[in-house]
Amino acid sequence: HNEIDTFSYSLNKAEKEILHSSQKFGLKLFKRIVNAQPDSNVFISPLSISTALNMALNGAKGQTYDDMYRTMELDENSLREINEASKTLKDALENLDPDVNLSLANSVWYRDELTFQQTFMQAMVDYYYAHIEGCNFNDPATVTLVNHWVENNTNGMIDKIIDRIEPAEILFLINALYFKGTWQTEFNPESTIQGTFKTSENASAICDMMVQDETYHYFETQDFQSVDLPYGDGNFSMSIFLPKPDKDLNRLYYLLNEDNWNNWLGRYEEKDIRLMMPKFDLQYEIELKDVLAAMGMSIAFGGSADFTNLFAPGGIYIGKVFHKTAIKVNEEGTEAAAVTIIGFERSSANEKPQMIINRPFLYMIRENSTGTILFIGQVIDPSL
Repeated sequence: HNEIDTFSYSLNKAEKEILHSSQKFGLKLFKRIVNAQPDSNVFISPLSISTALNMALNGAKGQTYDDMYRTMELDENSLREINEASKTLKDALENLDPDVNLSLANSVWYRDELTFQQTFMQAMVDYYYAHIEGCNFNDPATVTLVNHWVENNTNGMIDKIIDRIEPAEILFLINALYFKGTWQTEFNPESTIQGTFKTSENASAICDMMVQDETYHYFETQDFQSVDLPYGDGNFSMSIFLPKPDKDLNRLYYLLNEDNWNNWLGRYEEKDIRLMMPKFDLQYEIELKDVLAAMGMSIAFGGSADFTNLFAPGGIYIGKVFHKTAIKVNEEGTEAAAVTIIGFERSSANEKPQMIINRPFLYMIRENSTGTILFIGQVIDPSL
């Protein structure tokens, strides 16, 4: 019972490898994030993040390309194979289960006075079905436009991804993912009770607990129990891993790698169980630049980045990789959304320097041939 196998018959070798890479990258990224935020709710979409990074990869060259490629765990596949796999995966996932609503949407927004590489834009359309729009980045209405696109493509779950557009920003790549699935066996709302949820060693919270006696795919080890809750006709499911009372999540994360993950997915067996689980409604957001840099692609975020396949004059780098998610889990099922935005900035070398003298300053009057200073002073308040 491995959800990847349900449509793997239609995936070729390269596509399977790329799916495998995305999984490996996603698990590594998640572990780094929870390691840095051990006491927070964390919720990310590896699919959304890797789709946005795959799009960005099309603009990269040289060392920048190599570092991104390695960080994303991509393995010997050409850029064309990566793009084609992204396209096949989108088509396959969106049409897998009539009872699950899944959509992956992509868009490219660029500063309209600049000219970007045609081959890059064409790849965005051909492989990522991207909506492409050149806008006036100095007009606040553009912010509204971008946020409106995000809201539309997440069914209103995420209504905003940017607050403003900085002067140095010249292009955004956005992936929006929306998922809505109904449990194969819905919980009866009348069985839902108030329960306590132990948030730490010595603290707990009150929450609504859904209750169900049902046959589920289940297994346990000495470290944890796991149940797999199917949506619709079973192509999608939620797999839950609960550490045993004497163990904790750290132990689980220590074990969480791709080999164990695939092994666990093969161990589910049908069992009659009583399941109690909390209803929840959570939002999460994170700037991923630091963690991606630490994972090996720091070159993409600085002045030595090479994105000339995106912007021929060069001098651009990734200024932000911002990720936002939302999830609602209740008796009927699950609704979840994710948005990843990659913002490209132009190094200030290409812009006029600005000097705005709006704070205390020093000045001098001098004779230039001898270097004699005639006057020197400071201005603290020019209005006096």
